[in-house]
Amino acid sequence: MNKNIYWQQRLSNYKKAIAQLTEFIEKDELDRFEIKGLIQCFEYTFELALETMKAYLEQEEFEVKSPRATMQNALKIGLIADEKIWIDALEKRNLIQNTYDVEVAKESEELIRKSYYPIIKELHSKLGECILKKDIEELGMPIISLQTDSFHIFANPVKMIDLDVSYVFEDENNKIIAFFLKKGISLEPCLKPASIDDCKRCYKVSTDSKGFINTYIYWR
Repeated sequence: MNKNIYWQQRLSNYKKAIAQLTEFIEKDELDRFEIKGLIQCFEYTFELALETMKAYLEQEEFEVKSPRATMQNALKIGLIADEKIWIDALEKRNLIQNTYDVEVAKESEELIRKSYYPIIKELHSKLGECILKKDIEELGMPIISLQTDSFHIFANPVKMIDLDVSYVFEDENNKIIAFFLKKGISLEPCLKPASIDDCKRCYKVSTDSKGFINTYIYWR
């Protein structure tokens, strides 16, 4: 299978797994059956995190033969910020699986909520940033399609400004026409929607920002 296609499939599956994990995290209180569900959901989401990192690194011509090598290379290029937390999660997988022990299960829930879920979300955002930067470098500035219930606009930025917390797109008059918060950004490879003409590459964008129902970045 083409490396690019495989990597995109892993990214799409990773996003779906995070959405399921988030449903557990957003509940303040979990009963013992829900805690078991949270732990199981974390296990396969963490596996997908490793698979997605590995697939991205292989696409970038890195040689990765183990989870630790994956983490080391991901740290080098800025996909992850704290290798120690990822290694901790890797080493504690066997302990976390002991959901029959109530105390261990509660400790595992705490670890997932406070330590592991944040790095899983952060990785997904970093992957979105990597996609955006690489495609702009390869294809130039994209067209941005913004949709709400009441209107649909197309923006044609001429430059992107990389700020600490967001990416800002401006037109030729230095007017801001779109921005995406880095925290929570998600770019999902997708087929061209009916509202968009022929294009070379298209991503559906979602962020933690509210307002737009559908946002697409694409290149003609």
